[in-house]
Amino acid sequence: MVAFSLTRIESRAQAPETWNLATDFAANPTANPAPDSHGNSGVWSFLQSSSFAHDGNYTLLPHFTANFAAITGVAAWYSDNQSACAPGLPFVGVNTTSVPQTDCTLTIPQGSVFMHEWSPQMAIVGWKSPVSGIVQIDGGVADDDANGGDGIRWFVDSGTVTIASGSISNGGSATFPSGLQASVGAGDSLYFVVDPGAAGDISYDTTELNVTITFAPNQAPDCSQIHADSSILWPANHQLRQVGLVGATDPDGDAVTITITGVTQNEPTDGLGDGDSSPDATPGGSSNTVMLRAERSGLGDGRVYQVSFTASDGHGGTCSGTTTVGVTHDPGTAPVDSGLSVNSLGS
Repeated sequence: MVAFSLTRIESRAQAPETWNLATDFAANPTANPAPDSHGNSGVWSFLQSSSFAHDGNYTLLPHFTANFAAITGVAAWYSDNQSACAPGLPFVGVNTTSVPQTDCTLTIPQGSVFMHEWSPQMAIVGWKSPVSGIVQIDGGVADDDANGGDGIRWFVDSGTVTIASGSISNGGSATFPSGLQASVGAGDSLYFVVDPGAAGDISYDTTELNVTITFAPNQAPDCSQIHADSSILWPANHQLRQVGLVGATDPDGDAVTITITGVTQNEPTDGLGDGDSSPDATPGGSSNTVMLRAERSGLGDGRVYQVSFTASDGHGGTCSGTTTVGVTHDPGTAPVDSGLSVNSLGS
């Protein structure tokens, strides 16, 4: 009988990781940069720019208050440009209380992150990736002070490249585009940016920022359906025939590369009654192909080649296994695996 064996290797954990700006900021409001809830340091940063250029040359907001506008439980990082209703602009803060808080004309929802720019300094929240791969970005912005002004412009930048942007009018709100994603490496940064509206008016511009970032770790490919495109070689004419392995799939939709790693057979490579030709396997023209000799002993019950392989999705996910190719003793019969294992490559 011909057997099929498979070993699947998962190279990375399957549980998604999620970062929520408000949750992480509230947990560590005194840190800038701030850690995340997974124990990674320096993930979130609260920043300002020196101009409206999205050049990544941003600096940390230098000052901290645990009682923004004398409100207990509302913490903020801020800069040096004083305002009647804030210790300094730009600022980025978080309401850690369970109720909305008011300051002058603005209302800060409970548990929310809020920010305000200055001209020409943008208010910026940075996220420094602790992972490599594709991240999903969800969230949006909303005006916390609908009593005047001309609204704001918002941006989501991957490094210095804007991947989403928009504007909201006075009292308005917007969500990030559905399915917004970014490809990141460990240490790469995403930036969430607010600057004045088109007319440059910075009054009444306190803006709520909601951000959730999700990373679904790469899933390994599936080797369970990998098979030879020619599972039986006939006629047994001692010629080398090219055989390819096909059938790999990937749950993430990644392209999968199959690599043949070895070939064994259940007959000697140069045994009695097989035509005295060897080696019985040589590399094919690509990683998933091999040349197998259409040969078997006339004294046995057919030859079975065991072809070992690995499959890779190019993102660290792999699986491995073996599949079989047979040379029948006679047409219409099935080759029988005797259990002998000989290296078909002859080395």
